[in-house]
Amino acid sequence: MQDLWTRLVCPEMGHITYEQLKELLTSRAICLVDVREPSEIAEHGKIPNSVNIPLSQLPIALGMDEDQFVAQYDVPKPAADGSGLVFSCFAGVRSKRAFETSIKMGFSR
Repeated sequence: MQDLWTRLVCPEMGHITYEQLKELLTSRAICLVDVREPSEIAEHGKIPNSVNIPLSQLPIALGMDEDQFVAQYDVPKPAADGSGLVFSCFAGVRSKRAFETSIKMGFSR
């Protein structure tokens, strides 16, 4: 499982480690977005305190206003400066693409 955690990226910090993630999750300082498909989560499990937004839906989700985002995902929308926004996936490819998408959409590093 620790290998999965090493594939997390966030606009604010770039790649983060398993230990950094544990600390951030404990402090509730992040929005952990799992960009895997729902079928993968059903098969492999959900990361506690994460929100599932498949990569294909990420641009729509990040483009929502705060109220829409909360209504859809039941968590606050990540700050536009990218602080506290972390992406995860199974192998790291999609989390990197999610990171790139967030930067293109104005979520800064």
